[in-house]
Parts: sequence; C-alpha cells; structure tokens
Amino acid sequence: MIGPDEHIKESERLNDLESFSILDTLPESDYDNLTRLASQICNTPISLISLIDDKRQWFKSHHGLEASETPKEQAFCAHAINDQEQVFIIEDARKDIRFHDNPLVTGDPHVIFYAGVPLISESGLPLGTLCVIDNKPKTLSQDQIHSLNALSKQVMNLLKLRKNEKLLEQSLKTLKAKNKELEQFTFIASHDLQEPINTVISLIDILEEEPNNNLNAIEKKSFEYIYSAAHRMKALVKALLDYGKLGERAQVKQVDCNTIVKNVIKDLDALIKESKAQITINKLPTLYAFEVELMFLFKYLIINAIKFSKPNVTPVIKISFIAENLNWRFSVEDNGIGIDEKYKEKIFLIFQRLHQRVTYSGIGIGLSHCNKIAELHKGGIWVDSKLNHGSSFQFTINKNLKHYEKI
Repeated sequence: MIGPDEHIKESERLNDLESFSILDTLPESDYDNLTRLASQICNTPISLISLIDDKRQWFKSHHGLEASETPKEQAFCAHAINDQEQVFIIEDARKDIRFHDNPLVTGDPHVIFYAGVPLISESGLPLGTLCVIDNKPKTLSQDQIHSLNALSKQVMNLLKLRKNEKLLEQSLKTLKAKNKELEQFTFIASHDLQEPINTVISLIDILEEEPNNNLNAIEKKSFEYIYSAAHRMKALVKALLDYGKLGERAQVKQVDCNTIVKNVIKDLDALIKESKAQITINKLPTLYAFEVELMFLFKYLIINAIKFSKPNVTPVIKISFIAENLNWRFSVEDNGIGIDEKYKEKIFLIFQRLHQRVTYSGIGIGLSHCNKIAELHKGGIWVDSKLNHGSSFQFTINKNLKHYEKI
C-alpha cells in the first residue's frame, strides 16, 4: 500500500476546512439525500461525503456504510484531493499498487471500485470528496461523471450555506453584545452628564435669587446665556438617554393604527388648534408592531409637519398607507416649507439641524428617533420633498413581525 501524499497547501487546507465547523456534526438529511442520489445515479452500493482532516477521513454522510470515519493513510479520498482537476477513478483497486493491500480493499467494506470528486472551497482548496464505491470492478459513463460533478457542487453549496449561517449567527451575537454595551454607555454617560448640568442650573438660580447680588446688565445677560445653554445641554442629554433606551423593553403586539393615530391627535390637540392644522387620515391597517414606539413615530411626524409649515399658511397633513408585498408603507404628507434635495439624508442623523434655533425650535434628534423606530420594525424611513413644495415622509413596517426578536 502507498499512502497519500500530503496536499501541497495542507496547512491552508486544514484551516479552510476548520472554518466550516462541520467536522463531527450530526447527520443532516440534505447531505444524506445527495449521497443516496449519487449511489442511484452511479449504481453503487456505497456513497460518501468524506472530509479529510490531519489524521482521518470523516463522513458527513455515509450511504451504505456503517463506519463514520477511517484513518487518513488508508483513505482513497486523501489521494483524490491531490488531483482536484478531475474525478479520481480506480476501476479495480486490486490491480493498483497504491491500494491492492489496503485494509479497506482486503477487508470490509472491500473497496474495489472508487470514484471521488474533490469538494473545492471558494479558496480553491479541497476539503474532501463526494465519492461512490462498489465491491466489484466498474466504469462510469460520461453522463454519470457529469452528474457526480454536479452533485459535488451541491454538497459545496450546502457547506457554504451552513458556514454563512454560522457567520451570521456569530455576527448577530456580536451585534447584540455591542448594542448592550452601547445602551449601558449611553445610560451611564447621560446620567453622569446630567449631574454637573443640574449643579450649574442650581447655582445660577441661587445667584439670581440672591437679594444683594448687585449684578450689572452685562453680567445678568451672561447668566441668561449660561442658563439657556445649560438647559439646552440638559435637553440634549435627556434626548440621548431616550434614544439609547428606545425599544429597550418593547414587545411586539397587534395594534390598530387608526386607534394609535386617533390617540396621537388627542395628545396634540392644543398644538393642532393653535396652528389650525387640517389633518386627513385614510383608513389604516391593524398590524403587529411596537405600540409605544409606533405612536411616537406618528406623533413626531405630525409635529414635524406642523412645525415646518409655511408662514401664514394653514398646515394641511394627510396620513395614508399602501400594503406592499413584504411591508406596510405609511405616508405623512404636508404642505410645508419642504427640504432641499442635498439635505434629504442628513435630516435622519442624530443631532442634525437644517435651521437656526431662533427660527425653528428643537435639538435635532426627532427624525433620528423615527429612523431608529423604523429600523426596529425591520423597515426604513425616507422623505420625498422639494424646497417650498411640502414633504412626504414615508416609512415601512415589516409584515412578518409577529415572532420578531430584537437585536
């Protein structure tokens, strides 16, 4: 018996095989179906999906054979991976100097005929083979060889799919951990920042209430600026904390969007009456969503439409939806000042403002909240708008949220 040569890139090959995390895993019907099909096509009693590590060949699927592995030095497949350009065929192992006294030939399972197609990874390295075995001499037709090659590609497709699923699981696990760290950082940072801000505000209050402070006009104006800046900073810190906690304890439930919008309109009654806004609401769907977050989304988009209305023009707002194949797509349209094309993406970034505070109040976090809520619902948000011609904010909610697990 002549043992197999070590692959020319054995170290890289073994690392590539290890990256699939497939060795010693449980049987899977998808692989078993392919070996059964290979045996039927080639009319052989045995078919294997064999993966070669440093000491053995291990069978991910073994049709017609009880063993789950054999030593590498006896493995026909260990020879086959060194000739990955073509199918490795031994028509009669008893007549081949490399195999005639091989224990797998002289004893069970009495390998006489062997044909193996290397399983080539995306790195161009052989992981093992899809092989068929018979205990009598045999030849394969060109059609059988082509079919065996096609089946080997399907084996690799399964292996790659499994690898990608494992990578995705690991990525999701890492992402969940990072999100948890970010939530903790946001919470700690926000609370630590609030303490000195509250101290500054309290000191200013004490100084202003002091009966004998004797502050001149410039000093009083400076305190007003400090007081205003401190309160603005406090609002920013609170917004950051709220942003970090958004969706933290939320649960998906079935909600009626008509009820949600009706409640939002009630909450905004004073603002709507003051602005004389006219709001039209089309019939909306009942769906699965994060109720509180969805309420905030509608609420902010309505407030946004009223806030950015044109001077001396009655705000007109229309709320509607379209049922798409995978999503519910909602629209909140207004007749306001509109948005310049170049700022359409910027408005959804946290703490981004397009206008001076003296013109339009706010801290620049509302639309970033909306963006995060849309993402929480496995959807997105965008705006169709032209400067001075109103805006149409649109967002989507995935229809398949019933069993959704937050990242």
